[in-house]
Amino acid sequence: MNIDINSTWIVILLAVIIALFLLHNLGGLKIFSKNDNKMINQFLDKFPLVSPDFYKKTKTEQLAENNQEIHEINKRLDLLETNYAYISEQLKRIMGEIKKNG
Repeated sequence: MNIDINSTWIVILLAVIIALFLLHNLGGLKIFSKNDNKMINQFLDKFPLVSPDFYKKTKTEQLAENNQEIHEINKRLDLLETNYAYISEQLKRIMGEIKKNG
């Protein structure tokens, strides 16, 4: 007993299955895109000072930008502390002269 299998129908069936799978995933990608936008909007509502452009950057770019900003803030803080120390010393000197001169 011989069984003949026509491979043309198997190839057509596989092509249809692959096409349906790709169409299903394309629809799924649209859902993920809408879901991502919803998540981005929730994030921006929680952190309003973060721009959407920053959120769309890669994690590496975000980290580099944050580190740069932290470095600039630290430099400003060091300058403010130096100025505060100078002003404090000048104020002590002036107050000492006022007490001395009565």
